[in-house]
Amino acid sequence: MSLPPGFLEELRTRVSLAAIVGRKVTWERGKTNAGKGDYWAPCPFHQEKTASFHVKDREGYYYCFGCQAKGDAITFLREAEGMGFMEAVEVLAGQAGMTMPARDPAAAARAEARKGLTEVLEACVAHYRLMLRGGQAEGARDYLRGRGLGGGAAQRFELGYAPDARRGLAEAMATRGVPEDDLVRAGMLIRPDDGGKPYDRFRGRIMFPIRDAQGRCISFGGRALSPEARAKYLNGPETELFDKGRSLYHHGPAREAAGKAGRLIVAEGYMDVIALARAGFAESVAPLGTAVTEAQLDLLWRMADEPIVALDGDAAGLRAARRLADLALPKIGPGRSLRFALLPEGRDPDDLLREGGPEAMEAVLCEALPLVEMLWRSAIEGKALDSPERRAGLDADLREMLRRIPDAGLRRHYGEAFAERRAALFHPGRAAGPGGAAGGFEQDLAAELERDMAQAAPTGRPHDGDERAYGGYDAGYDAGYDRGDHGPAPDWDYAPDRDYAPEPPAPGGYGGGSNDGNNGGGNGRGGGFRPGGFAGKGGKPGRRGPGGRAFGQGGGGRWNLMAGFAEGPAAETRASPLGAGAAQSEARVRECAILWGALHHPAAAERHEAALQEIGLAHRDLDALRSAVLDALPEALEAEDPAETMLAAVIAALGHDPRPGLICGGVALTRALGPGAAPEAAEAALAETLDRHAGFLALAGEGRAALEDISADTAGEIAHRLAYISRQREEAARQGRDAAPDEGDAERSAWLSDFHASEPWKKSPRRRN
Repeated sequence: MSLPPGFLEELRTRVSLAAIVGRKVTWERGKTNAGKGDYWAPCPFHQEKTASFHVKDREGYYYCFGCQAKGDAITFLREAEGMGFMEAVEVLAGQAGMTMPARDPAAAARAEARKGLTEVLEACVAHYRLMLRGGQAEGARDYLRGRGLGGGAAQRFELGYAPDARRGLAEAMATRGVPEDDLVRAGMLIRPDDGGKPYDRFRGRIMFPIRDAQGRCISFGGRALSPEARAKYLNGPETELFDKGRSLYHHGPAREAAGKAGRLIVAEGYMDVIALARAGFAESVAPLGTAVTEAQLDLLWRMADEPIVALDGDAAGLRAARRLADLALPKIGPGRSLRFALLPEGRDPDDLLREGGPEAMEAVLCEALPLVEMLWRSAIEGKALDSPERRAGLDADLREMLRRIPDAGLRRHYGEAFAERRAALFHPGRAAGPGGAAGGFEQDLAAELERDMAQAAPTGRPHDGDERAYGGYDAGYDAGYDRGDHGPAPDWDYAPDRDYAPEPPAPGGYGGGSNDGNNGGGNGRGGGFRPGGFAGKGGKPGRRGPGGRAFGQGGGGRWNLMAGFAEGPAAETRASPLGAGAAQSEARVRECAILWGALHHPAAAERHEAALQEIGLAHRDLDALRSAVLDALPEALEAEDPAETMLAAVIAALGHDPRPGLICGGVALTRALGPGAAPEAAEAALAETLDRHAGFLALAGEGRAALEDISADTAGEIAHRLAYISRQREEAARQGRDAAPDEGDAERSAWLSDFHASEPWKKSPRRRN
């Protein structure tokens, strides 16, 4: 919703920041001067013993000299308790006695309807709790006592009992004047298809109220007492209030406790959470009867940067851990991951707490495995890696994991971690190089083979662990691989002061000569790159490829696979601002255009929400903006002015206006995505821009895949494949196909889609001589 001018300023002046923060911290008496409005305490956002957290109550802001956390009362509620922007405003307005501005009639009607359903569910909570104390619930009470839950625990977690009667709840609610239609809408009654009277959904079960982050009851879960029940646990259905994939059990209390504890524990079910909370681990939540969803992952990351997933130590628990690791992989980033606490086999948190107490659980949590270790174990478990083919299969699986990590820096670190584990598995006695085992997994797994060959016949080439020898996939594709040949004492020109980008060899430069183009010797020095082709000294000119380039023949030794292929742009072009970041700039223009449209047109963003979540973004600031846009989307769609509400929420989340940073490459001139554009045109333009970006990402992925497939037997086909992709990219850029989208641009999108679907590089492979 849209807030009137001056509302937030008045709200900040009415509330006491010290009173709000004081509920979370203990003030340092020696440094605090309440008369002047100066308050000091240990920071609630990071673990410390000194009082570095400073609150200026009269000015209404706080600052931590340790972790640099800063903000006002709204920011504090959002960061310390995980509230959304409007939620924090509503809480503060209630404390200040201010009335929130009225929403539009439709939104107000929906809010009133949801409020009515919440009141119906609260009445059901009271009914079930009453039934738990009745004579019919003796078996339920015996079960709870057997699990160590007495009356105090049942009261704390609002446990109840649904008698095994077809219309017990319906009749009890009728005496309170609750309409049956409301009970059906709330998911508590089922209306039969034959038109009969609605009957109770939960019968003969212990009842667990499910509450949202604000503490409102939105549904129930029920645990069957009869072993013959179809489902041991049963959750309420999807309703206007309850979305199972976007809710967590114990969400509100855990959110507050996680801010104090600095961690979050994810357990498997209701009873696990209750056992953990009673043992002092109040920062515990559980998904609602299903595997963790992407939406639930986002909720978890709002409460903690690295939630600890505590799963049962049986086969089912391990499978759940692997599924969650796979789900999280494309969403992780710096400071955003998971850890896995694997309990002893056959034990759940309740069992472990009974046997060893909180200390045993704390020990398991402290030994939680990082996500990379869980992925590695998933890749190798149960596999016999006793042949080159099986090892190659493992390498392919690891590469696929790496491709799914969106952040380039994090992807590199994962590659190094995989390389270390791989080296320890295959060569336990061999030390890894400086860049990780075999020079870094992500750079080149084939380096391990080359290293073994080098040990058998020294060639004087650099250590395989030296990252300069390979430079990674991107460096090779953009600047050209120029590794020299593998004959004795080849020349290596790294240009270390230019990010290891090799300069094109001058005429008469690298490359061995031979009359046989394929098997040129390694000792010659002639040839190099010349206008019109590549030839070794005394050898035949290299066969010319498309665009005037020659591929490999006439120079270079047997292992000189890439010499003569991608010499790259001239040095002066590479030094220019355009050449230095052309590919990155092109990607940023597309990404900026996508977010420009989503920011100004929330309705279009909602229709393409799944694509917005999944599309790869190479720039960290834009990825943060995407998260802010998606977080603000539900609230913006209910506002009178969705675009204005979206912008306000995003600015509040990021701490700055993102629009100036999006105006690059003519993005602001894209009328179909800008403010004031027709909704239909904006939706079409956003869809087209997303498709175009996905297409170029697919092309880039194909290029990386081609490089990974390089071997002595496939060099010709791969060179042709990469050259074809390179030419098509250049042609697309010349014809403006990579420009920001505009109205009527469907033809370009169709061309790109048809081109990618046809996979023309798989046709007519270049023949090897």
